[in-house]
Amino acid sequence: MKRWLYALFLLLVCREAIHAQLPSFGSMPVDIVNSDETTYVNGRAIAQGNVIIQYGAATIYADYAEYDTDPTTGSHDVFARGHVRIYNEGEVFVGERAVYNLETKKLHAANFQGDFYPFRFSADSISSIGPGAYLVKDSSFTTSDSSVPDYQLRAKSARIYTGQRIILRDVTLYVGAVPVFWWPYLYQPLRRDMAYTLHPGFYSTWGFFTLSQWNFPIADNWEARLHIDYREQVGLALGLDSDYRFGTDDRNWGRFLSYYAPDSAPPTIEVGTNKEHVTSDRYRVSIQNRVYINDDLWASIDINKISDVRMLRDILPNEYRLDPQPDNMVNLTQWNKNYTLEVTYRDQLNNFNDVTERLPDLSFDVTRHAVTEGSNLFYDGNTSAARLRLAFAQPDAPFQDYHYDRIDTYHELIYPLEFWKFLSFVPRIGFRGDYYTNQGAFNTEVQDTTIENLLPNNTEIPTIVQTTTNKLVTHGALFRGVVDGGFESSFKVSREYPGVESRAWGLDDLRHVIQPYMDVSVAETSADPGKILQIDRFQPSTQLPMFDFPQFTGIDTISNWAVVQLGVRNRLETKRDNATLSWFSMNTFVDVNLKEPTFATGSFHQGIISNLYNRMSFSPLPWIGATLDSQTPLNSHGFNEINSSVIYMPTKDVQFHVGNQYLDHDPFFGAEDLVDAGVYYRFDDNWSISTRDEYEFVNNTLQNQVYEIHRDLSSWIASLGIQVEDNGPGSNPRTLYALMFTMTLKDIPSATLPFDFDPSSIGNKSP
Repeated sequence: MKRWLYALFLLLVCREAIHAQLPSFGSMPVDIVNSDETTYVNGRAIAQGNVIIQYGAATIYADYAEYDTDPTTGSHDVFARGHVRIYNEGEVFVGERAVYNLETKKLHAANFQGDFYPFRFSADSISSIGPGAYLVKDSSFTTSDSSVPDYQLRAKSARIYTGQRIILRDVTLYVGAVPVFWWPYLYQPLRRDMAYTLHPGFYSTWGFFTLSQWNFPIADNWEARLHIDYREQVGLALGLDSDYRFGTDDRNWGRFLSYYAPDSAPPTIEVGTNKEHVTSDRYRVSIQNRVYINDDLWASIDINKISDVRMLRDILPNEYRLDPQPDNMVNLTQWNKNYTLEVTYRDQLNNFNDVTERLPDLSFDVTRHAVTEGSNLFYDGNTSAARLRLAFAQPDAPFQDYHYDRIDTYHELIYPLEFWKFLSFVPRIGFRGDYYTNQGAFNTEVQDTTIENLLPNNTEIPTIVQTTTNKLVTHGALFRGVVDGGFESSFKVSREYPGVESRAWGLDDLRHVIQPYMDVSVAETSADPGKILQIDRFQPSTQLPMFDFPQFTGIDTISNWAVVQLGVRNRLETKRDNATLSWFSMNTFVDVNLKEPTFATGSFHQGIISNLYNRMSFSPLPWIGATLDSQTPLNSHGFNEINSSVIYMPTKDVQFHVGNQYLDHDPFFGAEDLVDAGVYYRFDDNWSISTRDEYEFVNNTLQNQVYEIHRDLSSWIASLGIQVEDNGPGSNPRTLYALMFTMTLKDIPSATLPFDFDPSSIGNKSP
């Protein structure tokens, strides 16, 4: 018995050498989780050999550590040396010696390394200057994980703000061991573009150019970018952008964009029958803002003032591709789980664009909900009151501007039913009422004017000039009522094939699901839409419109109709990674127009039956996929459209894609037959090439060509190539050429080396 007690005593003594809980100065204990030996000298705990100390989220590893155990007089500093590693809330520090304060989380260290994603750094010394903020001296930064990084930024001093930014002074960029660029000051946002970028290159409409961007801070959560650009055929241009966040969780945000380009050779554009010179003072000023007044109430601003209709296309083509006609609006939104209340103000700030002005528009949208608790009868609705104005582009607008006030209210009841536990049947009925303060229509007037031309022999020759004008004729206020109804019905049938397996095609059992469906929509209106000045109108498209309410938003275009959509969905499903995967899907549908709608715009005519639509998707494996959207005419009013794409990666070194956009005999959009094809081929771990071509068969034009060669530089991908764009024959044919050189950082694809040219990013990069 004594031997067992003695053994237990030895075990407890040895355990104290491994684990010791030190006096706490807060709600959490300070633990020496592990050490080969722990002793106490004059109130100090000294741990040696494989030391692990924990306090809250902080963990310290070292060969040797000291800690003052007095909770009242101690400094709460941990001194550590020998293979020191400190982990705290995602931050990692590695070095030989460090002093870390467990209470303030301040760090003082020498010869240290650490991670601030995506950057890794090393420094002769590091010290804390605030919560999540550090000062490092004689440091280097890189995203390379190699022991010999292929590039690095070496700074005399730097301030690191965890998860936000790094501010470096007296910094040099090294590629390998070669210094290639120096800055006195750099502001580097984390997870964003590099602090400074320079884009030299050639673009046929600009000539040789150099675009530069410099990031710098204004205040906490407020960043700015200065653009200093030069284009050979335009001249010097300047821009200043900024982004800021504030408020709870930084959810309020704002963006300011400005750019001024005094064009030394502004273009001449055709406006109507006249030629008009673009002003030489070309600019763009934009303000976007979102402010949360509380959790359910927020305000949004989107203002864009542009000097001329060609500014974005000529000077900032990347912005033009994303949004060729920026909006100008102010919005206030009140959200509730039962409703949404909005006030929107939209104005024609740029008079060279057609704009539907809302001066303002008040909307109250009720979320679909049960009429009474537990009821199967649902209600949704929307009511709006707006002062509307359709402002046409100036000058030489084909119509004069028109305006009116409109009150619109819509209410709908839905009653979902299920029969025989498989058939879904959802009837609906709705009513809409609209009051217009002023309505009318345009009458086309043709006027002949005789002009007498006097020849040198005094002979007069009369010339008749014909002028066509669209004159607005108004007929006062108008009320229009609309009654609509219909139903949706569908059911599903499935069959399983448990024995179907194929590794080559990614099949692990197979299930076929068939879902026939029907959607009936009927609408009757009390007023001919031809007597309503169109503002919220039907927009022409090659796709079928959605005739159900409230999805149909062309309020002023509503006419009488009775449309039945018949369709069937087919889906093949298989099992993969403990989940159900859609292996193949196809949706086939057609509209039967029992009463075809007649829109005031006159851009919709299908006959009694629409085209037959098919939408297919095939994605059996991650390296192969295909889509096909097509429509085939079933009568003389129809047209053909096929949009298809295939992506295939037969090996890890080869990938190609091909797509086709085909349109024939469309009454509004005409004809198109565009083939898009591209290939990527990797020779080895370092070199690869890629090509992309677009050919339009309608006018036999090779519209776009891109050819690139790529070099893997460990942390970076370097690409060199050429791009040729040809807009084909027409009134203004032109061919554009561009030289491409890009350096893309793998860890931050949006970041580029200070030298970069890519036609897709010509002009200011949108933040």
